[in-house]
Amino acid sequence: MGRAIPRRVTVFDDLNNIQVQWDAYRAKYEDDSSLDELAPEPSEEEQAEKRELERGHTAVEEMEHVVKDFVKKEEKRVDGLCFLSAKTHDTQSATRIVGKELNRRVRKINEQRMKEFEEATARQVQARLDTPLTPLALLPEFDEGSRGGRGLQNDITRGLLCPGEIDWNNNDIRAAVQRMDPDYDFASSAHSRCFYKDEKFNPDKPDEGYLQSHLLLQVYRTIYMLPSSANEQSEDVENLPSAKKKQASNSHRAHVANIIHLSEVTGRSIAYAAVHLHLALTDASRWVHSYDGYNYQDLWNFVVDFFEDPIDDEAAKQAKDLLKWWTDRIFTGTGSASNSRGTKMMSRHQAVAKTLQSQS
Repeated sequence: MGRAIPRRVTVFDDLNNIQVQWDAYRAKYEDDSSLDELAPEPSEEEQAEKRELERGHTAVEEMEHVVKDFVKKEEKRVDGLCFLSAKTHDTQSATRIVGKELNRRVRKINEQRMKEFEEATARQVQARLDTPLTPLALLPEFDEGSRGGRGLQNDITRGLLCPGEIDWNNNDIRAAVQRMDPDYDFASSAHSRCFYKDEKFNPDKPDEGYLQSHLLLQVYRTIYMLPSSANEQSEDVENLPSAKKKQASNSHRAHVANIIHLSEVTGRSIAYAAVHLHLALTDASRWVHSYDGYNYQDLWNFVVDFFEDPIDDEAAKQAKDLLKWWTDRIFTGTGSASNSRGTKMMSRHQAVAKTLQSQS
């Protein structure tokens, strides 16, 4: 049970805290008839307090998937249940898969540099020039099992950690981010480029491509599915895996999603993967709640609220569509999915009604 809780319920709170939040939310907000329609608009602080209690309330509801009838059990107030083992294991797994993906990127850069150097050398020989060429500089590969050498000191990981709001193409700004200039605070935003599809940020539409990156999908696969499921995945995140071409495996282990009864992707599971991805790009030596001023509880809350507390109907639809997009890519072709696209098959009555509707 301890390992299931951070992966699908809550990362930073223990059961006592979410139980207190559950009780407080029910006492203060659940009885809609007690709300005064003439009451003034709640302040920003009051809205934040309500949302914090609501997260705990939803976390207790998620516990029902981990412990049947959790709310009804007398022993529901569990003291000091430790989630460290799961987080430590998942941090190590995320560190390795991110290291592999970073090295894939390093090799592509080095291949391009070698190609350009060879072409420049050929041109110089052909033109019989004596001017010395700029020496070939290749990037060192990352240690896949360690976060040492990552973080703000490395140009690749610094770019992935940098918020989309900051102009990464400006060399002066890059240097300012590295020296942690307060005018370019990478810790003030949850819009790190590592979370975006193709690492592209649209300042006019900051939610476009958000939480759709190849890196985030890879970390999620590693944590929630068998580690081998992340092998040789296309960087084109719009490609769906084939249910008919699953690789044969001698492993009889159930993947984590089955063990924790997760049959579709949830906002909280994405938030958990996002925290591990960001941490894996830093040079933090261990699991921490904050690093270099970046608060991981704030990140987790931000991503959870993206799905559970949308600002309007359009945002709610976007969140729903994004969860479907995720479920398609994670559970396609697995026994956890309702079918190969993660959706529920139509009943006979629904199919007939749809046919009649199309004929009318």
